[in-house]
Amino acid sequence: MHLGLREGRRRAAVLAAGSALVMTMLAGWTAGGAASAPAPGPAATAVTTAATTATASTAAGPAGPSVLFGPEDLPAIRAKTESGPGLVWWTEIERRADLALTKVVAQTCERDLRYDIADLAFAYLVTEDVTYARKAREIHLGVGTAPQWHPDVTAAPCAKPIWGDYGWRWPQMLAQTALSWDWISGSGVLSAADEEVIRQDLLRGGRLIHDSQVAPPYGGAEAIRNIINYRLRNVAGLGIVGHVLAGTDEGDAWAAYAWDDLFGDTGRDVTQYLHQMISPDGVYKEGQAYYQDSFRLLIPFFVAEQRATGRDAFADPVVAGVFESEALMIMPDGDPPTVDTGWKPAAYSGGFGHWVAGQYPEKPWLTWAWQRQEDPVLGRPTPAGDQWYALAFYRPDLEVTAAPPAGSPTRVLEDAGYGMLRGGWGPDDLYVFQNAEHVPSLSAHEQPDQTAFSLFAKGAYLAVDPGDGRNCPGSEHYWVRSADAHNLVLVDGAGPRQVSSYVEATDPARFDRVVDTAGLDYLRTRMTYGASGTDITRRTMTVGDEYVVVLDDLAADEPHAYDWRLHFGDLATGTLTQDGAGSAVWRTRNEAGEAVELVVDITAGAPLTVAEATGPMNYDPGSCRRHAYLRAQTQAEDTGYTAVLYPRTDAEAAPSIGHVTEGAARATTIALPGRDDVVVTAPGDRPVRLAGVRTDATHAVVSGIDAPRSYLVEQGRQLFAGRTPLLLANRPVDLVLSFDDGVITGRVDVARTTDLTLGTGAGRVTEVRLDGEPVPFTATTGRVELTVDHGGDLAMTVAQP
Repeated sequence: MHLGLREGRRRAAVLAAGSALVMTMLAGWTAGGAASAPAPGPAATAVTTAATTATASTAAGPAGPSVLFGPEDLPAIRAKTESGPGLVWWTEIERRADLALTKVVAQTCERDLRYDIADLAFAYLVTEDVTYARKAREIHLGVGTAPQWHPDVTAAPCAKPIWGDYGWRWPQMLAQTALSWDWISGSGVLSAADEEVIRQDLLRGGRLIHDSQVAPPYGGAEAIRNIINYRLRNVAGLGIVGHVLAGTDEGDAWAAYAWDDLFGDTGRDVTQYLHQMISPDGVYKEGQAYYQDSFRLLIPFFVAEQRATGRDAFADPVVAGVFESEALMIMPDGDPPTVDTGWKPAAYSGGFGHWVAGQYPEKPWLTWAWQRQEDPVLGRPTPAGDQWYALAFYRPDLEVTAAPPAGSPTRVLEDAGYGMLRGGWGPDDLYVFQNAEHVPSLSAHEQPDQTAFSLFAKGAYLAVDPGDGRNCPGSEHYWVRSADAHNLVLVDGAGPRQVSSYVEATDPARFDRVVDTAGLDYLRTRMTYGASGTDITRRTMTVGDEYVVVLDDLAADEPHAYDWRLHFGDLATGTLTQDGAGSAVWRTRNEAGEAVELVVDITAGAPLTVAEATGPMNYDPGSCRRHAYLRAQTQAEDTGYTAVLYPRTDAEAAPSIGHVTEGAARATTIALPGRDDVVVTAPGDRPVRLAGVRTDATHAVVSGIDAPRSYLVEQGRQLFAGRTPLLLANRPVDLVLSFDDGVITGRVDVARTTDLTLGTGAGRVTEVRLDGEPVPFTATTGRVELTVDHGGDLAMTVAQP
């Protein structure tokens, strides 16, 4: 027995309250006649007299649970409820189960009952207290004649649902009903007649799901459930019910159908539907909120399938990738990026690492990601109501080895088009999320956000994706989902078009340059706006893991109005000041209460007008608040923007940012304690000298004019910092180099064989490798000469004097 977890007097009070309520009802029936039962809804079960009068003593059910775990697993599950996160989860299950003991089934909405039933059954497994099992039995036998929850039925106290909510929630409710039967099957409270009532209830409910799945997509009110996340939830729920009904023709067919629809072909419009909803590198296309939404049912189905058939969904590369990508995308505060339909906090948008860690013991970072998602209310986050799965799947023995992913913290998921530039895996590290989506996706949860970025630093979400707008009224809902609400460039008031197809990606964006070095990480994104034909090249880089530079080039065949957007956080917790000329400061506080500010500097190649505005946001679920944003507007045919985004706390020195121009060339200078950095944009047709830099490149960035730490060149043959040559080439090259303790790393890209002379600081190069292969070179102190015939990653070893 496991009754030590509860307080006896509280149990007695709960049972007494329930008994008193039942007696009150009986007295009412005696005085006023039998209460009229609500009309059964489409899923109602006609409970037979034999079933309702059968006694527990005649039960002869299975020996115990089998679908997600077996009787042999119960001691370990009970042990997990004694301490740590397991105690947090169990306390919530127990609270809900005790409340369910007091409810009168005939007066409780079906929706509530099908949630209560899983709490009661799991509480029985943990405590071995048959009181819970008996109440679960009562619900199983009475749920069919309780007030029905269905869009075609109005039955108090149920609030009549819309088809969208019903189609989303019904498979979860039915799966919980099925698992409750599995969990109390060995309790001795069910007779054969009881089990037949339960079986018929599940068959009727399962037919509703199956019929909707084989219907044409969007083929009527019910068929909304056979597309996008609805389809995944319904198929998974149907599969769980099928495994509980194993041995029946329909149950076996449903379990097989669920697997085939996810990983094979059921004759529907799209085969391998799970692969349609997830990119090859594991990103769930609708956003992290809907990753959580779908996988809270998919994971239990995968476990049930594995136990029943040996087929291992967790070995599928796409399935493994979706859990991996969650860890790679995680923001420094443990929350997911709010791209597409993504919300903070993680309790609403992910946190499945502890559900699947046992499937991937060689990947401790899955548990690490979950540990980073700690929630002050729930302990470790678990989607509300799913604590049974958390207790069943959690492996506390794997927590002790939890560590972040090995290797560089900067990661790029090129299939999905997501890039994460990081300074590290810590909570205060710099983090930039760059979007270059280009995969087909037929989902209303998609957003037109190709080329957008977001920024987290110093423990605060500073440049944000405001959410999906569902909590905001009227047109504000759609504004939050539009291109206007993202950190990108609008052309004539229009952003990229939204993807809405299984086979075609509208206005696809792609990374065509990815560089990861110690001192300068760099992503280059290209896209063509379908509405105007304008080409954009966006360069996003982190310099010294300290600040961010965004360089945008826009090219068109005729003049356009360009509108560069930058969205900040909640106005209730922050303030924006700006001078109308491109300088601004967003000031807020991080989760630790420290003051944090984002210093912003924006320039353009044409006259610029900068204004602030406010708009709705809802990246925290259930709220609609106001946020501030900047609009940097200009009009031209071909032009460009330079933006410097510098996060800092009050304890850190503020940068001094200035500007220098020479004809069409312009430079932004960033003066910091001990060094000066420069960002140059120029036509590239002749050398220019600006702010201590001489170059003929179209773009150049130098961190440390006097003692270079890193630098970038695009389409240049020369770069000097002061009098020090950093690059001399006989043809234009793209080059990034970073200096770090005797090692120089970077990337070079050339159109054909090119001779290079590179500045190497005070040391002498002793080895050069291109994509890991040795390259002949000639070195003197401070300089190395080499010839390259293709692009690739450079690595040079330097002996210091």
